[in-house]
Amino acid sequence: MIRLSKRGAIVMLASVVTLGVASVAWAAWSVTGSGTATARAQSVQALTATAEPVTQLYPGAVADVRLRVTNPNRFKVAVTSLALGQLTTDKPGCTADNSGILLKPQTRPVLVDAQARPQDVVLPGAIRMTNESAAACAGATFTLGFTFAGVSAAE
Repeated sequence: MIRLSKRGAIVMLASVVTLGVASVAWAAWSVTGSGTATARAQSVQALTATAEPVTQLYPGAVADVRLRVTNPNRFKVAVTSLALGQLTTDKPGCTADNSGILLKPQTRPVLVDAQARPQDVVLPGAIRMTNESAAACAGATFTLGFTFAGVSAAE
């Protein structure tokens, strides 16, 4: 049997501990692996909207438009354009061609919250009736179709 002094035992114990720690450190740095992941993008749903002028129109008038937009998507949307579509009226003799109704192009994006209740957005000076509006359009109710486009505005 080998007899060790106290000092020798401490040196031997320290050597064994150092060797063990070094082995663990080497093992921690030599780990490798691989894997795969999949993700699926949500389908985009169309926004819906209604609009109405804030004030009544008359020849030469410019009015704000209150747009009520619903966004069923899980992300915010920035509405970037708004264009007048089909225009109809309830008055004989008043048509889209002679009504003088014009929709001002929107230059500033409008943010619509995700999955929110209908959201009101006011578009300043968005609609006007020119001085060329036919007299038959006095007192008419106009139904304006419009189209709009937007992009995701996720944060």
